[in-house]
Amino acid sequence: VPEFYFSKIDKAKHPIYLKEDSKIYDIYKQKVLMEPSIHNYQVKKDIFGDGLGKHFKVTGMANDGTIEVLENKNSDSWMIGVQFHPELEDFNQILFDALITEARK
Repeated sequence: VPEFYFSKIDKAKHPIYLKEDSKIYDIYKQKVLMEPSIHNYQVKKDIFGDGLGKHFKVTGMANDGTIEVLENKNSDSWMIGVQFHPELEDFNQILFDALITEARK
């Protein structure tokens, strides 16, 4: 991967504020992540209709109100959806490890 690509990633990093009562907080053990978002679209609450509050909870947001992390409200099923790009930072391997651990269960 060309070096200039990584400098663009650094410029795209922004804070994501995590809720402490969430699976993603349990993984990272941090209230704020600095993660890159390199796209121009976002999850909108209205696309879920009544399903957002019924089935999902927002557990991570950017300063501008962009939803960055969604989780399944059902505690029996493990689902974390992220809007940022965890695949671009080595630090995020813990998120992928958690996914693999849950999949093995």
